[in-house]
Amino acid sequence: MRVLAADLLFVVANSPSFGVGQEIEIATSCSTPTILLARGGTKVSRMVMGSPANIIDEIVYETPEELERKLRKSLARNIDKVRKWRNFVRTTVITQVGQRLASLRQERGYESASTLADSLGISSRLLEAFEQ
Repeated sequence: MRVLAADLLFVVANSPSFGVGQEIEIATSCSTPTILLARGGTKVSRMVMGSPANIIDEIVYETPEELERKLRKSLARNIDKVRKWRNFVRTTVITQVGQRLASLRQERGYESASTLADSLGISSRLLEAFEQ
């Protein structure tokens, strides 16, 4: 859920992870801009590099100080892009999807998100979050 609410996703690709691919796909579906971070010499998986994610920058670093310096430059370069995406996505795409989900639920006779969530076997909080 944090990826859905994020204005910007940072992916630290220093070691293999089973969840990062899913997080990138969620960010892509929500048009969340992503910055990829990797320590020099790290082999980043094809799952991450081949993703059609909204990767706005890739930062390769050797030291924490270099990471901080490059990250500050990247954020300064991309802050307007992040703001535009956030405003567009929050006001149009996500709102439309949430409204459509709630509408479909009601058309199918489910008065509350918790009723539908129970029949689907998922958390009502998850479904309510999607609708919002």
